Amino acid sequence: MFDQILKIFGLSNGKKEQDSRRVLIVEDNEKDRRNFNKVVTRLGHSTFLAENAQQGLEIVHREKPDLILLNCHLPGMSGIEMCKQLRDEPDTKDTPVLFLADHDTPKDILECFELDAENFLAKPVTSGLLASQVRSALKEHSPKKE
Repeated sequence: MFDQILKIFGLSNGKKEQDSRRVLIVEDNEKDRRNFNKVVTRLGHSTFLAENAQQGLEIVHREKPDLILLNCHLPGMSGIEMCKQLRDEPDTKDTPVLFLADHDTPKDILECFELDAENFLAKPVTSGLLASQVRSALKEHSPKKE
């Protein structure tokens, strides 16, 4: 079923985008992490996976991803707290973050957008919507060609 949905959105033709980017997925739910990874890699991008915010921060500083898919509600340090730390650091303050959450309370949504989130998606999120949001965020933040 998942592959059929990807085919509908043209994500499984085996072609890699010329502009392969680096995407960090910080998600504590293993099934969601695998599904998000599948969508992003089908778009032709490299991925890094983290189960919690601390692992995510280590990967951010080591790998310098072009986009972060970040669950708001992680065990230990929340995704919102992780993003606050990123926004406080000169090297990561402009890294685009796409938030995902099981619970989409107005308070969470507001906090995410106050941190300049690219968007806030309530789970379960369809592969087509996720692919669209990833493409949009990376296009918006791609290096300008002169």
